[in-house]
Amino acid sequence: MNSNEFLHEFVKKIEGNFDIEYNKKVFDMDFDITAIFNQRSAKYMFLKKAEVYSFKNHEYIFYKELNGKLTNDYLNDIKEFLKKNVDKIVHIDEEHMSSAITFVICSSYTPDKDMIKLIKRFRFYRSFSFGFKGWVNGKIAFVNTADRIVVTNRLGRDVGKIISKIIEIK
Repeated sequence: MNSNEFLHEFVKKIEGNFDIEYNKKVFDMDFDITAIFNQRSAKYMFLKKAEVYSFKNHEYIFYKELNGKLTNDYLNDIKEFLKKNVDKIVHIDEEHMSSAITFVICSSYTPDKDMIKLIKRFRFYRSFSFGFKGWVNGKIAFVNTADRIVVTNRLGRDVGKIISKIIEIK
């Protein structure tokens, strides 16, 4: 499976739940795809007007196909991108509970052992008002479609399972 086929299948998997935009520049980084999922859940007492509580969950996906190898510098750029822009990406209000920011990186180059360790150790967490206004987790998934390699950090395992199923299709 080549990267274009993978991208097409990946979009087919998420398009029912996500709002997708192609070739978008987000602050200082370019992405092939950005996708946003918003969910609002609420508990009512007899009528919708009598809302007891509600909360929102969001997920943001940033997909990038690299022309070369994944480098330590690129991972650091992602972490800096998150640190600088998390407040602008995630919309915090009184109903916000959690958000996930997911980076899916595709490359035809196989990462070495050190790079695999760095991907697996990638962590990003930020709480708002000591967690009372929710939190954000960072996920990362690296994909090499030619060699059928998927590497994720701990929080990105759910995305990794979806990607693994996609690259096994063809």
